[in-house]
Amino acid sequence: MIPARHIGGDFYDLVPCGNDSFAIMIGDVSGKGVPAALCMAMVSNEFRTLIQRESKPSEVLKKLNRFLWSRQLKIFVTMTLLIYRKSEECFYYVNAGHLPILKAIRSRKEARFLDFPSGPPLGATPEADFPESRVPIEKEAVWLLYTDGITEARNKAGQMFGEERFCQEVGNAVENPVSELLEGLVGRAVEFQVGKDLSDDLTLLVVNSD
Repeated sequence: MIPARHIGGDFYDLVPCGNDSFAIMIGDVSGKGVPAALCMAMVSNEFRTLIQRESKPSEVLKKLNRFLWSRQLKIFVTMTLLIYRKSEECFYYVNAGHLPILKAIRSRKEARFLDFPSGPPLGATPEADFPESRVPIEKEAVWLLYTDGITEARNKAGQMFGEERFCQEVGNAVENPVSELLEGLVGRAVEFQVGKDLSDDLTLLVVNSD
């Protein structure tokens, strides 16, 4: 993660949850500054508690939503949650108004956004459902979780980095080792904004099937 000049609201977590499961979460708090940072800390702490108690990722987001709504902060949080089940060789995916996961296949050098259903941002309504999707683990597959600091990065001419450019960059670089892929993609987004202060955090997680 590369933070913006002002305190931003991007956050992520990687948490073991059960004997054969692992949770991967990325989120983005609306707004910036101290209120966003405090909300981020509060939601992160509650997430770590819930992920150990609930076996279904949809229930984790449902209870996080109630928790945030009850605080009446008038701040929303988008979030993507993946839970890896080793025994099933799959991920369970839920989304609360966050950006879609990008999936790439190394040997094909191609990438595409996955079109799964989503619930609303956390804290937007008192009650909400968050549909679960099952994602089988595929050989040579890479999944990318990210925040809008990458896709909505703007250059001095006001042009956005955009989803299409991001997808192309991933396809071009997906054969690289994960560390190089990660550094290269973030570097491209930063270079795109050369001459400007970062207006938003840049956060990218790469999940490798190998």
